Amino acid sequence: EGEQWGEREGLLAITALRGAKLLLLSIGDDGSVDEVEIPQDLVDDFGRLRAARTAPDGALYVTTSNGEDDKVLRITPTA
Repeated sequence: EGEQWGEREGLLAITALRGAKLLLLSIGDDGSVDEVEIPQDLVDDFGRLRAARTAPDGALYVTTSNGEDDKVLRITPTA
């Protein structure tokens, strides 16, 4: 959330455990999925991604679920 996200403002962020990726969905007014974006810099680099949540400052937090050495990733827009 927030204007700092530019074109990604308002997208729904979901994680895929098995696919080890983050998906950003554009949802239409009728509730259908219009577009799906998969940020390539997160695919397989951190293993299984468990959950995505937004922070009060607009950052996106994603947790990993690999069984050991799990992390909380803080994702912010790139300039």
